[in-house]
Amino acid sequence: MFQALIGVVSGAGRTGTALIGGPARLPVRAVAAAQTALRLTEVADDIATQLQRDVRSLLNPALRRDGRRIAAVEDRVLVEVRGLRSERSERVAEAVHRRVGSLPGVRWTRVNAVTGDVVAAVRDDDVVPGLLEAIAAAEEDADVADTVWDPSAEHPADLEPVVSAAISLAGDLISAGVTFVGAAIPGRNGVETVQSLVALADSQPRIRRLLEQRLGRARTDLLLTTANALAQAAGDSPANVLVDAVHRALAVTEHGVRHARWRLWEVEHGHRRARDILHSPPHRERPVVLPPGPVERCADEASAAAAAGAAAVAAGQGLSSVGRALSIAAPKAARASRESFAAAVSSLLAASGVLTMDPSVWRRLDRLSALVIDGAVLYGGGRLVLDVETAAGTGETAPEDAEKSDWTTARVWNAAQRLLWSSPGAAGAAPPDTGGLRLRPDPDRNRTDSIPGWYDVCDGTDVVGRVLIGRELDPRARTLMLTARASGLKVVVRGQRDAVELRPLADEFVERVGQAAELVRRLQSDGHVVALVATDAAEDLNCADVAIGVSRISAGEVEAMPWAADVVCGDLDQVMRVLLTVAPARQVSERGRVLALSACSLAGLLLAAGRSRDAWPVTAAQASGLMQGMWVGVQAARGRLPESGAPLVPWHSLEPDEVLTRLPEPERDELPPARSWTAPLTRIPAHLSPATRFLATVRRELADPLTPILGVGAAASAVLGSPGDAALVAGVVAVNAVVSALQRQRAENALRDLIAHERITGRRVDRAALDHDPEPPSESVPGTALAVGDVIALRTGDVVPADARLLRAEDLEVDESALTGESVTVPKDSPATPGADLNQRRCMVYEASTIVNGAAVAVVVAVGCDTETNRAAAVAVPPRLGGVQAQLRALSDQALPLTLGGGSLVTALGWLRGQRIRAAIADGVAVATAAVPEGLPLVATVAQLAVARRLSRHGLLVRASRTVEALGRVNTICFDKTGTLTFGRLRLTTLADLDHQWSPEDDDPRARLLLRAAAHACPDPAEGPIVHATDQAVLDAAEQLDSDERWDTIEELPFESNRGYAATLGQTRRRRWRLIVKGAPEIVLARCTAIRTRHEGDDRDEPMSAAHRRAADRMINRMAERGLRVLVVARRDLSAAPGDVVSAVEKLTLLGFIGLADTARPQARPLVGALQRNDIRVRMITGDHPVTASAIAADLGIDAEPVVTGSDLADLDDAAQSELIARSSVFARVSPQQKVRIVTTLQRRGEVVAMAGDGGNDAAAIRTADVGIGLTAQGSTAARNAADLVLTDPDPLVLLHALIEGRGMWRRVSDAVGILVGGNAGEVAFTVLGTALAGRAPLGTRQFLLVNMLTDMFPAMAVALSTERSGDEEPTGHQERADLLAEQLASRPRTDIAADLRRTIVIRGSTTAAASTVAWSIARWTGTERRAATVALVALVGTQLGQTVLAARHSPQVWLTAAGSAAFLGTVVMTPGLSTYFGCRPLGPVGWATALTSAATATAAGALLPSRRPAEPDQPTVVPEPQEFVLEAESVVVPAN
Repeated sequence: MFQALIGVVSGAGRTGTALIGGPARLPVRAVAAAQTALRLTEVADDIATQLQRDVRSLLNPALRRDGRRIAAVEDRVLVEVRGLRSERSERVAEAVHRRVGSLPGVRWTRVNAVTGDVVAAVRDDDVVPGLLEAIAAAEEDADVADTVWDPSAEHPADLEPVVSAAISLAGDLISAGVTFVGAAIPGRNGVETVQSLVALADSQPRIRRLLEQRLGRARTDLLLTTANALAQAAGDSPANVLVDAVHRALAVTEHGVRHARWRLWEVEHGHRRARDILHSPPHRERPVVLPPGPVERCADEASAAAAAGAAAVAAGQGLSSVGRALSIAAPKAARASRESFAAAVSSLLAASGVLTMDPSVWRRLDRLSALVIDGAVLYGGGRLVLDVETAAGTGETAPEDAEKSDWTTARVWNAAQRLLWSSPGAAGAAPPDTGGLRLRPDPDRNRTDSIPGWYDVCDGTDVVGRVLIGRELDPRARTLMLTARASGLKVVVRGQRDAVELRPLADEFVERVGQAAELVRRLQSDGHVVALVATDAAEDLNCADVAIGVSRISAGEVEAMPWAADVVCGDLDQVMRVLLTVAPARQVSERGRVLALSACSLAGLLLAAGRSRDAWPVTAAQASGLMQGMWVGVQAARGRLPESGAPLVPWHSLEPDEVLTRLPEPERDELPPARSWTAPLTRIPAHLSPATRFLATVRRELADPLTPILGVGAAASAVLGSPGDAALVAGVVAVNAVVSALQRQRAENALRDLIAHERITGRRVDRAALDHDPEPPSESVPGTALAVGDVIALRTGDVVPADARLLRAEDLEVDESALTGESVTVPKDSPATPGADLNQRRCMVYEASTIVNGAAVAVVVAVGCDTETNRAAAVAVPPRLGGVQAQLRALSDQALPLTLGGGSLVTALGWLRGQRIRAAIADGVAVATAAVPEGLPLVATVAQLAVARRLSRHGLLVRASRTVEALGRVNTICFDKTGTLTFGRLRLTTLADLDHQWSPEDDDPRARLLLRAAAHACPDPAEGPIVHATDQAVLDAAEQLDSDERWDTIEELPFESNRGYAATLGQTRRRRWRLIVKGAPEIVLARCTAIRTRHEGDDRDEPMSAAHRRAADRMINRMAERGLRVLVVARRDLSAAPGDVVSAVEKLTLLGFIGLADTARPQARPLVGALQRNDIRVRMITGDHPVTASAIAADLGIDAEPVVTGSDLADLDDAAQSELIARSSVFARVSPQQKVRIVTTLQRRGEVVAMAGDGGNDAAAIRTADVGIGLTAQGSTAARNAADLVLTDPDPLVLLHALIEGRGMWRRVSDAVGILVGGNAGEVAFTVLGTALAGRAPLGTRQFLLVNMLTDMFPAMAVALSTERSGDEEPTGHQERADLLAEQLASRPRTDIAADLRRTIVIRGSTTAAASTVAWSIARWTGTERRAATVALVALVGTQLGQTVLAARHSPQVWLTAAGSAAFLGTVVMTPGLSTYFGCRPLGPVGWATALTSAATATAAGALLPSRRPAEPDQPTVVPEPQEFVLEAESVVVPAN
């Protein structure tokens, strides 16, 4: 709104400026205006002529088409042809060409069998009559002249829909005027039945579909709306007619804009060349019936309700009210919501370029569940090399010549790619600057110039290699798929090898072979409503439920125009706009359904109660549906498109100069924006954003399954004279939403505070300085300010701000563990690595990686959501709805019929016993409202918030309170290895010689000498920070050794990846020169000529024999099998200082081996053991090497047989994959997509899965899991953002606290739900029995209000907030802590809340009903009716309070709450004025004794029934929780590392 205001103000300023300077340009503008007026006159003439024909056809009394479609645009005439859409289309087209082509005034013709028309370019209007006669003659020639026009045929050239909607609008406006006058005239009855039948037909999709098939959509709308307007004119309220008029106005706009878009398309593209379409796609029935959407389900539900309501009204009020009952039962709001949404979306998307062929497509979006994308729409215009075979691999050269050839894989790849980008074609003569190189199709693999296809790379006449060439993907292809996934669609891609980059984003990737129609039909058979995005595949598009066509139009030709599509888009941006409306369409239809059913229910109650104006809820709901549908449609259609992604090019396959050529430096506006007087207005939305975010969060929280039920009950109570109940229900719902929203917002604020200091910055470099400055100057900018094409400098310690391609690098090493899961640093360099996997791309650096050593300059190739880290997170699957949410939904579905049935039964019994109908309905509504557990959402929310607050004390940040309930159900936890179970950094774990192994803490002299020598080979920490993880690990282990005063370091040779070792030259205490070397076994061991051994306690050097080398290899292999990174330590004694240290690294003496690994955290093994003892399966999922994963798993006590790798999973089908995942616990070398697959497979097998990780490669699995757990310590932003639960403390044992709290909350909420639902069930049963016996409800509305307040809300809240704490202090040892927490977890076994609830509800309901019924019956015999009601009230409240105390007898808070409720009840009963207000009277000793005896007996009976869970002998002390329900941000503390 503010942006629009700013635009208006700024536009006014620009207009004023233009007016000032306008006089000088007036002549030019006058000429342009005259030309525009002339064109508009011509268009008006064309439209007026067409309108005359369409009006005559539309008003045909026979209600059928009697003429062909004719439309003129500029010099072209579109004429519908009989039989052109039949199987005789070719014959008809031939006859049309023969007849029309011979006319003197026709320049060209174009036949379109898909739309059934011919377009002819004519010299003037005088040719048109002859053209029509020629077409009629052609129809005679083809024997199709007798073919009846298809009434259901749609084309945007038609003006019939516009005319129909306009006539309907005029009729509604006239009807509204008549109604205003006639509202004061009495006696207008007898039209309700006609009006109701029309309303039902208009709102029933199946009836409308039958009419549209026989009459067409335009005639059906005209018939129904005219009949409705006539009936409404005789009614008594103009509101209905005015709402209908708004609906018709939207229809006029929709159809008018659609026609205008077609005309604009014809103006822009109709003159271009286009081929004839001679075949009409055959109509194929859907394999299964189209699944109903929310509106269709609503129509079915309303039909049943209408029949029942009409029968009831006929019995109670006579046949005269049946029509009224049928009228108010029409679910107008449901259809109005969808229709207004469709009209808004269709109109606005037409303005953005989308051509609607079938308007009904916008009414099917709410049912869409799958999207098939034909790969042809995903490609751009470029070509890429996908694979390479060198001359040796092709067999074109002799092996000896191939070995001498310098045409390596990288060179062939690079040469072929340069050819593709320097020449527009894939084959042919070489461009002038390629040195005679050229590409030619490989005749053995593809005979034609096909793409993708294999091509020979020829150097003159020699074939130096072969390349597989494919198409470059459109930069928007990935964004399109992400948009589809965000809309909740299953995404299926039909692609080839050149689309494999998109495979991770697709739920299914199918080879693009044959037609897409069979794939579409298979998905339809599986129950999906399928959309297809394709270019020009008429038969495929014809099979789809929603066909989205993408046109291809060049400067002079329409290359592909998908006329068979429902909507035609010009590019992928327009396709994304269509997909962005899918999720809002579902929401609008579902809200419309709720509105319609709620309105029909309220109107039915008003009709039954005899209110004169009983239709206003239906009218109000219809108006509300129109407004919300239109508003949501406008927001969806005008929504901001996702930013187009970076080019989907394999940058690692290109040389640096090619990358710079493809990525020009981004343009930036160097001038600061000019100050404007409207600038303060732009800051208003920013100031209001916290409030708007909070309101949006409250709105999301209101999307609760019980909210509609409670809303209807509150409204019914209000309109029937019980505003107290209405206010209570509304207040509870509002408080629940606000409290939940506060929790979520404050948790998000706390998380933002935690990571605010982790803003990544980059060093941006000016490209102009690259060529002449080896270390160009840079400026520090936020990582979010970088753009694709920027050049950045990287230094030791930097965090990489974006994905980048190295241009040059010096001794660069990078820690990529957050992305790949490997804890070992990776050497990097600038040469291309074509065809390499992600973890082998040595020329690439990725966002959130850390520069461990060296320096580099790189060009940014991806930012934001396009980086590899965020791509990995994008494959997440939305988590399942489970736990309390699912139970609430199931409970509401089950309780609604019982609630309505109980209320209806009370009403029916009261009416049959002679009670007035209004009083009987009031009793029924009171019972139904009382039966809804309005406190349930609040109780569950507050219980979860209390747990969230307690968990924050243990370093656990709960981002969503609903996470807590899922923790109580978890039976599988998947852990990432690196950084989660392990420290995420290398540590020295093993020292060894040829025969022995030692730990770093071992006191063996040989181990200490080896460790000291290894430390000497590391840089001196006093001279600067240690950059290499291996050096730091060795120095950390050597801290236990005494300082060595006998060694002086003279010169250091740091580690470099191309060298493979580090060396230090120094002097011993005796001033002897010594060189100590530490490095890779394959480098250092080869330079060893001697070995240091010990015999009889003496150390000596021996020449290294072959046996020694074999022993060394065996030891290295044994250490590597344990997942260790092995380094060799050696030395050489020198007689003098060498001139060059590098040349002196030879003739070394082997001292031993050191093994380094990413070791497990000390808490990890106790945690795993504690989980396993509580039957929680532990799985480890890592991207690291299988050997490393196996070693860590064995150390932690996780079964590592077998270790499943990503390649193992990729080779299996779904069934075999599921079996392997189910029986395996350790997964290695898996991609982010495979992590998601593992989690979803376990979920499908019925497991409740938690996923804990800290890396970007874990984010997708974290988001997919039932409980996502992220670590802040050294964790990536992507992982934290995806998590539901964030560990601010790196101690993983705190997860046990979370599980304990989750299970405890489940038990407490189960008790609270039993209190709420069971008590309400007892109230309903007692009321039904009392009404059957006495003819009216024993308790009144205010008494029910009192019962709910005393027995539901506060006691249930007290039970939900009670907590169990052990009085023992938590020990400090990791194992001892784990044992104690494991015992506490075992004392809270997982519960089956459904089974528990059923039993609790039955026991509580039956005992409550029995106690109150017995007490009421005794009191009726001994006193007045009011006294009996008071006794029953006391018995009912007493029984429920007694059972509440039994359920949580260890909680002092519950005892206090129960005592307070009892005292308040006594005060109400015994205080004269207050007692009368609540419909009671003070009781004497007999009355109290009767009530309390009944309550005590029923409570005792309930206690004697078998308990739902085994007793716990050692019940911990229960401590009441303070009444604090919101997690304070200040309570979250990040402990120092």
